[in-house]
Amino acid sequence: MIEIVKEGKIRHEETCSDCGCVFKYDAEDVERVTVWDDHGAHYPVIDKYHIECPFCKKELLLHENFTQKEIDIMPHIDK
Repeated sequence: MIEIVKEGKIRHEETCSDCGCVFKYDAEDVERVTVWDDHGAHYPVIDKYHIECPFCKKELLLHENFTQKEIDIMPHIDK
């Protein structure tokens, strides 16, 4: 039987579309933004994931598939 003694971290890699910086990040570096529909009903439409390029500071929209465990530790903003 396999037993996890200590959980690891999933490392992600991104390339900035403005400056070309290639950097690695963890889920806690990502900001999760929930966009709400306010046209008659108030319910969440989509979660977007953003990270700031550490070199040029551009905000990048991530198209990554994150695990639920990763999503749970991300800073969260409701818009």
